[in-house]
Amino acid sequence: MIGFIRRLPTLVRGHWGAFLLVAALFLATSAFESALLPLVIQVLIDDVLTPRNATLLLPLLGGVVGAAVVYCFVAIGRDVLHARLGERLLAGVRERLYVRLQRQSVGFHAKTATPTLVAHFTTDLSAVEQSLASGIPWALTGTLGLCISSALLFTLEWKLALLAMAGLALSTAGPWLLGGRALRASRRVREEQAQFAARVHEDLAAHQTVLAFGMQGSLLERFRRNLGNYLALSTRAQILGALVERTPNLTMLAFNMGILVVGSLLVFRGDMSIGSLVSFYALSTGLSASVGGITWSHPYFIAADSGLGRIDDALAEEVSVADRSNSGEASPLADGIELDRVTFGYSAERPNLREVSLRVPRNSYCAFVGPSGSGKSTVLNLVLRFFDAQDGSVRWDGRDVRELTQASLRGQMAVVFQDNVVFRDTVRANLRVGKADATDDEMRVALADAELLDLVNKLPSGLDTMLGEGGVRLSGGQRQRLAIARALLRNPSVLVLDEATSALDPATEAAVNETVQRVGRTRTVLSVTHRLSSTTSADSIFVLDGGKLVEHGTHDELLRKGSLYAQLWAKQSGFGVSAEGDWATVEASRLKQLPLLAGLAPDILELLAQQFQPEIYPAGREVVHQGDPGDRFFIVARGDLEVIADDAGGPRRIATLRDGDYFGETALLYDQPRSATVRTLAPSVLLSLRRRPFLALLQTRPDLRAQIEKESQRRQARVA
Repeated sequence: MIGFIRRLPTLVRGHWGAFLLVAALFLATSAFESALLPLVIQVLIDDVLTPRNATLLLPLLGGVVGAAVVYCFVAIGRDVLHARLGERLLAGVRERLYVRLQRQSVGFHAKTATPTLVAHFTTDLSAVEQSLASGIPWALTGTLGLCISSALLFTLEWKLALLAMAGLALSTAGPWLLGGRALRASRRVREEQAQFAARVHEDLAAHQTVLAFGMQGSLLERFRRNLGNYLALSTRAQILGALVERTPNLTMLAFNMGILVVGSLLVFRGDMSIGSLVSFYALSTGLSASVGGITWSHPYFIAADSGLGRIDDALAEEVSVADRSNSGEASPLADGIELDRVTFGYSAERPNLREVSLRVPRNSYCAFVGPSGSGKSTVLNLVLRFFDAQDGSVRWDGRDVRELTQASLRGQMAVVFQDNVVFRDTVRANLRVGKADATDDEMRVALADAELLDLVNKLPSGLDTMLGEGGVRLSGGQRQRLAIARALLRNPSVLVLDEATSALDPATEAAVNETVQRVGRTRTVLSVTHRLSSTTSADSIFVLDGGKLVEHGTHDELLRKGSLYAQLWAKQSGFGVSAEGDWATVEASRLKQLPLLAGLAPDILELLAQQFQPEIYPAGREVVHQGDPGDRFFIVARGDLEVIADDAGGPRRIATLRDGDYFGETALLYDQPRSATVRTLAPSVLLSLRRRPFLALLQTRPDLRAQIEKESQRRQARVA
């Protein structure tokens, strides 16, 4: 309770006048309940009913009835004001918490589970709401009643009053001894509740993976362990809370019985009037009720203190990317963007960028490419100032971006992500994410630039058509075009594309790329992509590897250098994929680049190329499952996949596969089960070769088998 009271000034901030008014009304109603009625009973018995004094009877009863009517109006007004005050206080906390979480950096949200943050708005604030609705009224009424009743007891009979005070003192022993343990238990329950919710959310969100991997049994076992742990913690907290509440009541009940016995003896001896005894007992009963009110409020305060503590921790969480007090405003890009010897890592142990220096001139189209984990998206994160460089600087027209406000900097940019959020709202509302005050004409121009206006005009309600959960009324390409229209509506000087077309079919990707190149002619475009076909027209291509900038230039210049970019280009070349993404072929020259097939003669490679068969997979589909029989070798003609190994520590991603990668070469030689699971992250087109025709070819080239075995062992050692 003391912990909650310490947090009360922060909670009541800005509403002290209303809070004091409500407290005064509670004082008035408590005085009526605790003092007026017991005193009226004493006067009624001793001065009216016993002497049968008719003169005082009607005035006394009339006064009591009048006071009761006033009490009713005051109590109703108190409850109305109390309810309004409580909701305003909660609204203030919700707003402060929401604003704080929105201002947090991308890194904070990456390391904090969303259900944990949501729990602040649900379970934590629910506990605070209950304390405001029930805990504070009981505690306030009980405290005021305790003070008033205690004072009146001594005016009636000081001997009995001392006995009552002794009971009151002993009634605090239980809360004093158990309150701290109850608070700690409640906090542990809150923390476990948030973690429990996060685990359930994760399990349900991964339902397809759970079914694919047959994880229901293991997850159910883990759920039962977590549930048992939560049950034990919750039961302990409930028991401690109940003991904190119950022990004072039992103590006061015992002393009330003692007051009744001693008071009856005093009346029998003539040392006390009947009216005084009845009044005293009513006051002592009220004293017990006051103690009960205070103790009943304890569980609410324990839960509220725990909830407010978690909320305070969230509000106190330092914002890692914050504006400086003297930050300036970013203007439309006039010169260019620079990275000057930038070093950055999401964790201190492993830098993602090392001493990277580059320059993006205004109105140029620049692409960032490289293997997975090379640092491509990290460059965009630093330019957008989702994170700040640990060494070196990112400059906007020569000014360090840390000297500019985040809002003004991002106001000059618009981003199209690989997975763009489409809110469950209208087309109009989704477009206005880019510009809140956009007119219909501006939205139509942006839709036309993104080649989506014709579709929107055909929708039942046009701009006011509801798009459904995640934009289900739109195809993947249409959602990307909506994201482009949203970005263009912002009229940015810099357009940022982060794998914006990787999940699209070839025809849609080509159309979206054409749109981006057209609208990007008057803007600076920064594009991160692993699909090099979209970089051929870029003004400059920056190639990263292991967090370092290893080369840069145009497409033709980089091909002539014959370094990493040329290798990546060769890896993705030699495939023919239909515009719809439902068919693919591979050239013999591309097969010769694979180490395990490099020794085959050209005529055999031509024959082998014809035996590769296309396999089409949507996102989230298993290609092979760990433990299944291995009978095919795969090449990724187009797609994005993950390789997952399930060992004693549970499933873990060990590799990511993209255009030109291959897997399952062991299946061409041995009848062995799959050593890992491969699952698509985006719609993928694979080419597969079955073991039997391949083994027939091997009979003509015994030396090739040894070569393939060596390459297979090398790849397995690298993955391990």
